[in-house]
Amino acid sequence: MQRTITIIAAAAALSALGVNCSPLQATELRRRDMPVNPGYDFAGCYTEATSARALTGASYFDDHMTIQKCATACSVSGFKYFGVEYGRECYCGDSLNAGSTIASISDCSFTCPGDSTSNCGAGNRLSMYIRSDPYSYLGCYAEPDGGRALTGEFTFTDDLTVAKCATFCHDFGYSYFGLEYYFQCYCGYTIATGAASAPEGDCSFPCPGDASEKCGGDWRLNLYQFVSAPAPTVPSYTSEGCYTEATGMRALTGASFFNDLLTVEKCAAACVGYTWFGLEYGRECYCGNTINTGSVPTSIGDCSFNCPGNSAEKCGAGDRLNMYSYVTATPSPSSVPPASSVVVSSPVSSTPAASSSAVSSSAESSAIPSAPVISSSSVVPSSSAISSSSVISEPSVIVSSAPSP
Repeated sequence: MQRTITIIAAAAALSALGVNCSPLQATELRRRDMPVNPGYDFAGCYTEATSARALTGASYFDDHMTIQKCATACSVSGFKYFGVEYGRECYCGDSLNAGSTIASISDCSFTCPGDSTSNCGAGNRLSMYIRSDPYSYLGCYAEPDGGRALTGEFTFTDDLTVAKCATFCHDFGYSYFGLEYYFQCYCGYTIATGAASAPEGDCSFPCPGDASEKCGGDWRLNLYQFVSAPAPTVPSYTSEGCYTEATGMRALTGASFFNDLLTVEKCAAACVGYTWFGLEYGRECYCGNTINTGSVPTSIGDCSFNCPGNSAEKCGAGDRLNMYSYVTATPSPSSVPPASSVVVSSPVSSTPAASSSAVSSSAESSAIPSAPVISSSSVVPSSSAISSSSVISEPSVIVSSAPSP
């Protein structure tokens, strides 16, 4: 319904300008695929939002945090922004929540523990990055007979620009995008058979959002291809079965990652550099070089939670982890917990406990003292008696977002 209203509104606006809108041919809509790991640009030092996180898409914590680790964790889930805060905290999102504003660069003064040449925010301050979406122009193309050159997602808007179409298609993980007939934006993984290069003069329609740019012609597209950085290399890994949590601590205490669309692949990418990784309670991912004392194999049926990002995969359960080891490493469970081991804390309640910066985070080590706290609400309950991260619900006011159909 929303797409139909958008199309009608765009067509009406263009008709008022004397443009005769030709019939649109429907294409098959395709679900979002996992995008490749893109590049990123530094956006500055930012404050947290008003009574919430600036970025609430996903979170990742590591006592050896680097900018690249945060970039990988966020980009593997396709987020547009990521920010590093308080040395060891990484946050992802597609928009900045209300109240998050740029601050003095000197406010982001904490050195990244995993890279002393970079800064990783400070208390209630994020070193903010935005994903760069570079693309190259391929030329003017003619649609194939009876079809579309790009058969993926599409959107129509009466303020279309090249950048808006690029953002829309990149956020769905496509390789190509094209602008046609003033207000039409198409995406695709490949260029369909029959689409052919056309004279540049055939793509003469100005973009309604920027008259200096071209937005195709009648059955003609200004076609572009994304030029992205290579995807992160993830070592092979093997399933080790279902494990219990350790005695009085997490089974894995190297790093943690939380995502409401978690998959095994996303957890594997986030934990690269560690020996083990495990998925728990649907949305929680833990990394470590040893399995702490008390964590033992249990019935595979105990790990019964489907992964929210792929229902064909399992993501543990309460106090149960689907455990994996990277095949390039030599796993060696240890009876001696690492220095960053986690102590048992009380379950997450409706009033989250204080955390290392703006809102409560997972039951992680406290090598860095606590910073000022912004309260938040817990949307997803804890996995068990070992407290987990609290998820902030999205506020009603969004500062910016990608266009949507």
